[in-house]
Amino acid sequence: MEYTLLPQNLKYDTLANNIRAREVEYWQYDFDKTNFISMLAGDISDAYRAELTQRLDSTQVQMDKVKSIHAALLAQIDDEAAYAAAVARLRASAE
Repeated sequence: MEYTLLPQNLKYDTLANNIRAREVEYWQYDFDKTNFISMLAGDISDAYRAELTQRLDSTQVQMDKVKSIHAALLAQIDDEAAYAAAVARLRASAE
């Protein structure tokens, strides 16, 4: 399909937004992981320990998924200058 109505920078703006979102998502999971590990080191009941262990395991699975998606997004960058410009636009819009 030939795109006639989409802006030329849509691909890289979308990539920049999605890569940022995956970085935020990973950061949130990593934050939770740190908390779970800290809580597991405390004096807690066996039931709560089992629950936290399950959450920690689930969090690690999600982190692995996010890393995979992040890598797939990075693989789509075939014009570093266009991506850098999209990143600059994204950062400017966040200010």
